[in-house]
Amino acid sequence: MVIANVITMGADLIAMGAAIQLLTGINFIYWIVPLAAVMACFTIFLDYRVISKYMLWLVAVFATYILAAFLARPNWSDVLRSTVVPHVELNAGFLLASVGMLGTTITPYLFFWQTSGEVEEKRGVQRLSRSKLDIAIGMVWSNVTAFFIIVATGAVLFTHHAQIRTAADAARALEPFAGRYATALFAVGIIGAGLLAIPVLAASAAFGVAGLAGWRRGLGRKARNAPQFYVVIGLAFLVAMELAISSVDPIKALFYSQVIDGLIAPALIVLMLLITSSRKVMGDFVNGPVTKAIGWAATGVMVLADIGLVYQVAKNGLPG
Repeated sequence: MVIANVITMGADLIAMGAAIQLLTGINFIYWIVPLAAVMACFTIFLDYRVISKYMLWLVAVFATYILAAFLARPNWSDVLRSTVVPHVELNAGFLLASVGMLGTTITPYLFFWQTSGEVEEKRGVQRLSRSKLDIAIGMVWSNVTAFFIIVATGAVLFTHHAQIRTAADAARALEPFAGRYATALFAVGIIGAGLLAIPVLAASAAFGVAGLAGWRRGLGRKARNAPQFYVVIGLAFLVAMELAISSVDPIKALFYSQVIDGLIAPALIVLMLLITSSRKVMGDFVNGPVTKAIGWAATGVMVLADIGLVYQVAKNGLPG
């Protein structure tokens, strides 16, 4: 999980730099260190309540992807048909993308971030219904956003066979078909997504490592009260920054980091289901039959996708 998080952070830093370059004309490489430094300072030195409010407002930036999708003028009948009846191919390329999609939807770092966030906010069981509502709204909004990203990129990139090497290429590709406003909206969305994701990725990596090692942890603690926790956050930013200023391919890095997430997520889901289905651990808050059924069904789908991918790669190798 930590490896996937740090790779994703590095790719996101490149994407943000490229998007700012698209808007300002200043080479992306000059933005990497300032962006990493500002976000590291926010994550390490600001109070958790300030960070959570800042992140909550950033979520609104994702509406730019919805506008970009409409400006791309897709064939909506094709979109609806493909949404209901997806095209499936049993080959390494398709399965690789499928596992990556699953890995970025049920992503491992969320298990650490969400549970740690509940502890930070000290809601307790008395406010469990509020937590459920927050989580449900967040999950729906993130998946709606993902849907419109797929629509926008499918309408512009796939149908016109555009070659994409950076996030700025994706934003720039919208301009001939959707106008300069769509390009600007997509670029702003990339920057906002990075500002939201990178601190979460760094913190969730630190929560995982600190939990494993038994260190004190929490964004609500001062750095002097949880030094190891904040050292992990700092190291995550440093390694991600090094990746960003190296010659790493950001699109491939982002893609394969999500494939890693898709491969390790089923193990975490199984552990989570076993814990939350144990009355000895959960008491009256044990999973109900519907939650268990959905959880094990999701696990089954991910395990089958992982097995299919491993089989295809072992048989035919990675796609070019």
